[in-house]
Amino acid sequence: MNSPPIALHVSPAAPNRISHSLGGILALRALGFHIVTLSGDGAAASPMQDSTVALARFAHFDHEFGPDSSDAGAYVDWLQSRVFHHKSPILLSPGPHDGDINNERLAECVAKVVRAVDGLRWWIYPVGIDLSLPSLYIPISDRRMGEMIDLLERGISERETFSDAVVKMRARAALARIDGLSRIVKPVPSGLRDNHFGELYSQVAFADGQWIQGRPRVLNRQNVSSPISGPLLNFYIERMSDLRSLRWESEHLPRGNRSV
Repeated sequence: MNSPPIALHVSPAAPNRISHSLGGILALRALGFHIVTLSGDGAAASPMQDSTVALARFAHFDHEFGPDSSDAGAYVDWLQSRVFHHKSPILLSPGPHDGDINNERLAECVAKVVRAVDGLRWWIYPVGIDLSLPSLYIPISDRRMGEMIDLLERGISERETFSDAVVKMRARAALARIDGLSRIVKPVPSGLRDNHFGELYSQVAFADGQWIQGRPRVLNRQNVSSPISGPLLNFYIERMSDLRSLRWESEHLPRGNRSV
């Protein structure tokens, strides 16, 4: 019996952020993937306090701790070793223009791994701000949303934090369905209109020295492993984000107040 393919989920450092892509990893699990969540924040010292770890345990995902992603060289080496070890075809993480400086640095590490591993598909999900270039829509049924809420409730011990996380997760998923689906497919099929929730991703791969974005699609069993083919995305992946540019300027240019 063949082992199931493994999808690796790179969890942002801040707690409870796994909720931003929980629908996607549950969809992959339903399609026969085994899920391994990876921490890049040096959280091994207090694993039981990390909601990502607790949620992974309840969802029957595996979880692995790596070095702190602030040590980019060590983190890239570790992450690449995990991809090779698990023979993973899919890696999920925030992207290089996420709007959160730590997530963007994490994405820079992920990009180096995707460049180095042939055939690896990068599913970029939004955390800080919405995706500007989504290419994959994952429908979320009411039943799956209920499962997502149940997992959050079991993974987050503080009731106030749990309540806030559920409100945000439902709102994001509802907006992805209302505003995001039409960015992927037009006209929207009637069957998809019946779903109240969804998640948006940008599918990216690196081949022949170019970053390639997958053509717009709605995830299903037939296309989950389809080759990535579509427009080039070099400018988006390689360009430093506005947030990181501002941070660089504040750290390297002369300081002082100016008035006009």
